[in-house]
Amino acid sequence: MDDPGTKPPATFHGWSRLPDELKVEILAHNLDQKDGINSAAHTRVFAEQLTSVIGTWNREFTTLALETYYTRNVFKVTIYKGMDQKCTNVQHPPVAYGHLIRKMELLAYSCYWCMLFPRRLLTRFSAMRYILNLKLPPVGDVALDLFALLPHDGILMSTLWQASFMHLQSLELKFEYPRFKAVAGLTSDGECAHCQLTTGQVEKVLTAVEEMYIPLQAAKTTVVFTSTCHCFTRLAHVLARMATKSDK
Repeated sequence: MDDPGTKPPATFHGWSRLPDELKVEILAHNLDQKDGINSAAHTRVFAEQLTSVIGTWNREFTTLALETYYTRNVFKVTIYKGMDQKCTNVQHPPVAYGHLIRKMELLAYSCYWCMLFPRRLLTRFSAMRYILNLKLPPVGDVALDLFALLPHDGILMSTLWQASFMHLQSLELKFEYPRFKAVAGLTSDGECAHCQLTTGQVEKVLTAVEEMYIPLQAAKTTVVFTSTCHCFTRLAHVLARMATKSDK
């Protein structure tokens, strides 16, 4: 029987004695977001949960909470098509914590015109300019033609946002492509009824992409095109290889 003269402690002081694995699980219960973290979700989680943690001024607690939030969640990057049809808006996680992020999904809109005209792959009309960059020195006529556009379009600067996210374990690149309503097969002009590209146009895109590279790298990368045809299968494999870390 307890001594009636003994008072229970007013506060719980056992947090510091818990193993780190248990601390992470406790924090993850509130910080894990099953649907991933986009710009809106990041603002909400910070306002509702992380701000109060940071406000405790407990350095260990804050550091562990931020590491749990950034390492365990899937962060979503979106490249939007502007009202003037120029892809100028890239929404990505804070670069200050990019070294902590392990899982990322990237969704790129407006990929039709750059596929139809490969010379537009790295121009302001294409979402690809925020993913791909030119190998230097450029090799081949396509790369040389694109290289001439650098002073006007700032191609080399458009992928700088990727530099802070160099510890990714998984990466998914998803390219939005219009779904044309047509009968399966080829049209009379040799175009695919689903993506409206010819075999020759797809080959030109592949040739152009082979002269480029993707700074963003992950241990495992998958690439998805929203088109229902198989015309982009080879391109998806090439892009996945380019964005996957080498074992060397």
